[in-house]
Amino acid sequence: TAEHGKVFTDAQGEVERGIDILEFACGIPHLMKGDHTDQVSRGIDNWTVRQPLGVVAGVTPFNFPVMVPMWMYPIALAAGNTFVLKPSPTDPS
Repeated sequence: TAEHGKVFTDAQGEVERGIDILEFACGIPHLMKGDHTDQVSRGIDNWTVRQPLGVVAGVTPFNFPVMVPMWMYPIALAAGNTFVLKPSPTDPS
């Protein structure tokens, strides 16, 4: 907390919000199924197929060292992507 300018309670809240995103990512297989709609128009059906992008990257600020990366990497990994994290090289101290 000293290196990122946060009080301890802010840091705890940041971790808790990150855990919420992690719990959401655990339920992503249901969202990855896609869907199918018959007869959108005459003779036309509609399919949605969700596939991994491949490699995705996240560049994060120094003042949210846990929460912002956790907005990115659990979703990317659960969706089948490779995730590259580039944290900020600077901090106030």
